[in-house]
Amino acid sequence: MTYYGGRLFRPSGEDGPPFICPEIIYDFKQKGAVLTIRYSGGKVTIGQALGFLDKKGIMITRFQHLTHDDDFISGTSLIKPEILSNGKIKLHDNWSLFDPMNSRGTSHLDEV
Repeated sequence: MTYYGGRLFRPSGEDGPPFICPEIIYDFKQKGAVLTIRYSGGKVTIGQALGFLDKKGIMITRFQHLTHDDDFISGTSLIKPEILSNGKIKLHDNWSLFDPMNSRGTSHLDEV
């Protein structure tokens, strides 16, 4: 199973919700199968996620963050890793927001 502690990721582009942009940096920490992720940049003042790796190596997380417009956003993600030929990781993030429209989508994060 892949170890994520100390790895940094950033969005591949602006293929996710409106607050996602390449300026955001995600900083992963890991203890056993438990993940903690802190992130900020772009429109996000501060964000955090808590999750775990299942037996297949898929991340299951809950996230929350505050934007520069003082919007509080939270949701859940199922994240599948892809190991690239250069050894770096690309994450395929299927997310859903806890909002009145039950917004859903897919984003991609590249290891820095």
